[in-house]
Amino acid sequence: MARNHWLTLGLTALLAIGAGALVQAAPALATDELAKIITEAKAPARFADHKANFSFGKETFSFKNGAEKTEFYTIKDGDKYIAVLHPGMIQLDMITFDPTKGVDKPGFKDYYSWGTLLGTRITVNCWAGGMGPTGKVSFDFKTTGSTLTLTTQQVWAGTKGVCDYVMTLSCDPVLGYVWNATTAYASDKPPTKVVKDKQGNESTKLETIEFFNWQVPVTAWTSRNNNPRWPAGWTHARKVFFRPDNKIVGFWLNPDSVDYCKYKRSDVKEGGFVAKLPGPDGWGVGLVHVQKAPYSTNNATCNMWADSHNLLKLPDQPDADGVYRAKAVWRFQAIPPEGVQAIMKVAEMDNIGKDKYCKDAP
Repeated sequence: MARNHWLTLGLTALLAIGAGALVQAAPALATDELAKIITEAKAPARFADHKANFSFGKETFSFKNGAEKTEFYTIKDGDKYIAVLHPGMIQLDMITFDPTKGVDKPGFKDYYSWGTLLGTRITVNCWAGGMGPTGKVSFDFKTTGSTLTLTTQQVWAGTKGVCDYVMTLSCDPVLGYVWNATTAYASDKPPTKVVKDKQGNESTKLETIEFFNWQVPVTAWTSRNNNPRWPAGWTHARKVFFRPDNKIVGFWLNPDSVDYCKYKRSDVKEGGFVAKLPGPDGWGVGLVHVQKAPYSTNNATCNMWADSHNLLKLPDQPDADGVYRAKAVWRFQAIPPEGVQAIMKVAEMDNIGKDKYCKDAP
């Protein structure tokens, strides 16, 4: 299979939402910035011989010495686990993006929580009006063997509110496992917030919708000043953004930077990306904003877990039917070492906290 075959994956999916429907259309973009970087870096097709055989199921796992039991959706490639999904928290733990590193059993600790990641975690429907699902969420899985499609829908009672996600998993010869996603939000009663201007006058504004929240493992800080130095505290040293001005900017993942760095909130170009890199094996992970026009977008960084809030702003006015809508196309993927190195060479970094926490980071 050609090395750049994957560039076309998922780029044909555009969205139109009426009663929560997702519609296929012609591609808007021939490629995107992360695709260009990896292609130009000549990353090899390490997984060209892998033939994916995806399956899904529901399994109950025990925690706290069997005192607690929690049901998860599971995803396997062959007989190996590669992901688990907690339906209540609408979050997917991607155990690995590497087809050669599936596991015989998910490596749960004695409890499951926000901070106990099995790999790289990402939400599978939106946060609207809260840090988690605020409506009722349904899940549907389908597989052809070589692909697996996860469809989720969140609905809000008493509204015309619906949020549809279609996320398709495949195995790419260069990247390994890749999720291509289409997302669409529509509501006549979107969440709002009260804001004050400098004179103390209050007004009500629409909240931005968090389409994806995702994170790599970090240290749970019992005391901010006692956070372990790199590498004990983080699995990835840097976070970078491809901005609308075509600059790659970023900061070192440490307690000082996620509180105060100048790039903590950065807009992301259409066709741009957010990435965390490098991981311990030299690979990175990224979320590509394949298509988002005409919606302005932003990425904010949590100052506790360094999770990424990938947000879209709703239009100021609803459509003629009184419904506010936002839709986008995304790709969630690993970044090969060749691409990681190319990004790190050109990224403009805010070095706050680097010498204190990350002096020995790659």
